[in-house]
Amino acid sequence: MTVDSALSAATRASRAAALMTALGGLFIVGAIVYSALRVQAAEVRVGTLNHQADSLGSLIAARESILVRITPIAAKGLGYVNPDTITSPSSLRSSLSASHAVDSLRRTGTERRRLITVRYYPRAFEDAVNANILLPELRAAGFRLDERPTNPGMSDLGTNAIWFGADVAPDDVKLVALLLMSAGVQLRSIRPFGDPTGPKHAAIEIGADREAVTAPIWTVGRVLAAASFRR
Repeated sequence: MTVDSALSAATRASRAAALMTALGGLFIVGAIVYSALRVQAAEVRVGTLNHQADSLGSLIAARESILVRITPIAAKGLGYVNPDTITSPSSLRSSLSASHAVDSLRRTGTERRRLITVRYYPRAFEDAVNANILLPELRAAGFRLDERPTNPGMSDLGTNAIWFGADVAPDDVKLVALLLMSAGVQLRSIRPFGDPTGPKHAAIEIGADREAVTAPIWTVGRVLAAASFRR
């Protein structure tokens, strides 16, 4: 190989190396620019999400504020005796569930319920619920109402029980129970009278049961699932 041809070959090799270096540099620069754009886009996205989160947080806070304000109003409509003390929306979840079940149960059986008397003790009843709400609800469902004198020996107990006679359909027992539960009453006993075929065979009685003060509280689900109620 002559000196000229060697120089020519070296020049070509040098140019090729320079070209490869330039291409490599361009690739690196392109990768850096692409990464920078990705980071910038991600930052924009994060900023947008943060803004949306702030807006959502404000919306949730506003909704919770509204719920807190309307909760006592809802409690009053359900028949709570002291609705202004009910400020947490979650505390009405069970009552609203009971109220919804009441709406379903009273669609049928009105004529049947005209033969059933609901007996209650005014003083104890009014301590437990808003009678101005609950009594019209019971009448509208078809029940006859009967006030009974309060037994002095039971005046220290709140309403926690329902008794019923043999001629009362389970759905009608459930309807009375759920109406009370929708107004915040904690029922611990739902059972037949000691003599269900006697004079109270067509009656439901709302009152207090000293034997049930430590019994589990009935839930809406448990009431609805019951095929019957036993002593």
